[in-house]
Amino acid sequence: MTGGRRRTSGVRAGPDGAFTFADIPSVSGAITYDVLWNGNSNFRWSRTLATVTVARQIIITVRGRS
Repeated sequence: MTGGRRRTSGVRAGPDGAFTFADIPSVSGAITYDVLWNGNSNFRWSRTLATVTVARQIIITVRGRS
């Protein structure tokens, strides 16, 4: 999704504030995740950016007669 945004729902933070989520990008190259947590009554909101490089491995099988 070039230049697109996608909201991930259902992500829950643990007691220490750590969280994980899974994504399968539809493109290869640099992917930037813009993560925003709205906070709650005990903690203020927080935002961070993370960029990862996604490589696609394509396997091609060619069959023919010899």
